Amino acid sequence: MREPHPRSRLIRYFIGVFSLFLCSVLTKFSVEGKKNLPQSGPYILAPNHIDDVDPAPITAAIIKPITYLMAEDQAELPWYKAWGPWSYGVMLVNRSNLQLSTIKNIQKQIEISLKVLGVGDIWGIGTRIEKFLQKNNIYTAYDLYRADPRWVRQHLGVVGERTYRELHGEICIPIVERSEPKKQCRVSRSFENYVTSFEELEKRVISYATRASEKIRSDGLQAKKITTFIRSNKFNNNNKQYHAARTYDFISPSNDLFETIRLAVKALKSIYRPEIKYKKAGVLLSDLTIEGEYNRDLFIHQSEESLLKKVRVNKVFDNLNNRYGSGTICVAKENYEKFYITRRQNLSPAYTSNFDELPNVN
Repeated sequence: MREPHPRSRLIRYFIGVFSLFLCSVLTKFSVEGKKNLPQSGPYILAPNHIDDVDPAPITAAIIKPITYLMAEDQAELPWYKAWGPWSYGVMLVNRSNLQLSTIKNIQKQIEISLKVLGVGDIWGIGTRIEKFLQKNNIYTAYDLYRADPRWVRQHLGVVGERTYRELHGEICIPIVERSEPKKQCRVSRSFENYVTSFEELEKRVISYATRASEKIRSDGLQAKKITTFIRSNKFNNNNKQYHAARTYDFISPSNDLFETIRLAVKALKSIYRPEIKYKKAGVLLSDLTIEGEYNRDLFIHQSEESLLKKVRVNKVFDNLNNRYGSGTICVAKENYEKFYITRRQNLSPAYTSNFDELPNVN
């Protein structure tokens, strides 16, 4: 690359205008969040996506002359990758031997950015904490940056200390670009009243198994194992204490509604004791894997038509319940309305989503 240093301000401005024209013609180009950029003074842009063509849309979005930084060891690029840095010009940074002045300049730029950032704009600082900090004369991110770490730990706890350390460049909250798949899915409830009969307990377990299978299907997962557990009230020593659980393996990993219910009820039958007053029950689906990844059983063969029929039935259940509300269609033994809805005497009115709960104004 022949010309590593930034070109003149005028040339960079015209390149920005040309980049805007180029992006508008060749792509569906739109800019969001530009109002968050400072109107005056220097600031640092850190793209979260790095590519050879990134300078063009960034230049088009900002228009203002930008000084790009580039690692010195990347200066010798092939011509088809160096066209962007060559046309716009860059300031080379020696990563292997940073000068003290360079570090000080970077530190100064960081502090300038923190001074124009309100403390309430920091991720993790809510309205309540923002008001508390302002009462203690902390109005900007820079004020929090300069605060005593012991004071931060005492008044903001561990989460606040992590935010404080992040402002000082220490990574405490890692960036998770893709969340890991769930390993298990559990649905359980404590009962409003004691349950003694098997029939009533069975209806609740069927309801929990239904919800658990719906959850893993919505996440595109399937389970290898299912566990049903029941227990008495452990806080009431006047009643006989009992807790039990039973786990079964699916023949092949599955998220089928009826197969999940069948094994959940089978497990319940094996652990149920008639003389116990039960207070809680639940269903746990574990060893979750991506849907469709499994080995078929050698001795039990199901036709492809039979498997597709189960998939279609599950989709009908899910689509109807998603469209018209959970419990619109359910298994006959489930008795959704009576046993799955929990007590909600203190539930806040749904002013914005339920027409019947709109506030009355006299």
